Amino acid sequence: MTRSKTARPNRRNFTELAAWADKRFGPDRRWENLPLSAPIRGRPAKGRKPLGLKARTVKLPETVWRELRAAAKRHGVTVNGVLIALGQELVHRSALDSTIDRLIEERLLVPVTSR
Repeated sequence: MTRSKTARPNRRNFTELAAWADKRFGPDRRWENLPLSAPIRGRPAKGRKPLGLKARTVKLPETVWRELRAAAKRHGVTVNGVLIALGQELVHRSALDSTIDRLIEERLLVPVTSR
């Protein structure tokens, strides 16, 4: 009989792992909210479809970039991943138009005049 290469978790570690898994992947989470569609770095494996991401330039003030970097680092993710997830959440929840309208009302955005 072969032995497992991984050590068997003790009861406390298993309880912590089970609580973490329930919180992250539990039945109360919708499948769209599960962290399964996170972008994978590098070229897709043979036979896998790419995510279809398009490279764009985003110009933000240095203070915003600093805050984004710090928050991403605290959570162990990349700034690019945070921006992708935030954009997907806004579009998925159909909150994009209402958010833009609110920002215009609060005078944080100024509509561009048509040319």
